[in-house]
Amino acid sequence: MRSRHPIYFRHQPEDTNLCGQCCIAMLLHLSVDDAAELVGTRGVTSTRHLRLALEAHGWSLGDRINAKKVDPEPGKVYLARVHWKKGGKRTHWVIVNAHGIVVDPAAGRDPEWTRNGVSYITSLYEVGFDQDGGG
Repeated sequence: MRSRHPIYFRHQPEDTNLCGQCCIAMLLHLSVDDAAELVGTRGVTSTRHLRLALEAHGWSLGDRINAKKVDPEPGKVYLARVHWKKGGKRTHWVIVNAHGIVVDPAAGRDPEWTRNGVSYITSLYEVGFDQDGGG
């Protein structure tokens, strides 16, 4: 779906696992606390958690797209799963906005890790939102 929906940055508090909740907060224009309540956890989130939270607001989350084989399509918004190359098995949720720019709740817009090879996006999930732009 083509995007004209603004993404309002929400910072992930240090030493928390609230990246998925922050992404939901950015998309739905909620506080992080309200997003955590909607997601149903203040801890690690699964794709299912995020899909159910979006669907509760009339939005959708597409099927997994292998980011190693397909680049994000301009004009679309994605939730993206990131894998870190260092520090053991660790994943992280970010948004890829309609301009293809990564919005990371822990590191901001266009974070350094997108250029230094420390981590990489493995999965994309297209976000479908209501046409009124609300949540």
